[in-house]
Amino acid sequence: MKLISTEDVEQGDVAAQDIHSSSGNVLVLKGTTLSPALGKRLKNWGISDIFIEGENEAAEESCDVIVSSGDKIRDDLAERFSGTLNHASMKKIFEAVCAHKTKISGGV
Repeated sequence: MKLISTEDVEQGDVAAQDIHSSSGNVLVLKGTTLSPALGKRLKNWGISDIFIEGENEAAEESCDVIVSSGDKIRDDLAERFSGTLNHASMKKIFEAVCAHKTKISGGV
């Protein structure tokens, strides 16, 4: 699973989780094949980031993780923050917790 901006949705990307509106309504079900047009619609609904299926390429960039244990930390946190990363403030909290946990566990 990897986190991408709704602006970066490509044809054929697959939602790795249900995507919820700020009021909690399900907008897109897990497993739905996405398109750039749907990505734009999600952005218009105030959703800036979503999880898609695939390898987590952004883990090293956003958490400055070099060791493989950092990837596990990010994946574990992604599970805990599941369904909340559509909110900008929750995404910032996620990144801060990820960076903190990575540093105290022996990451960069």
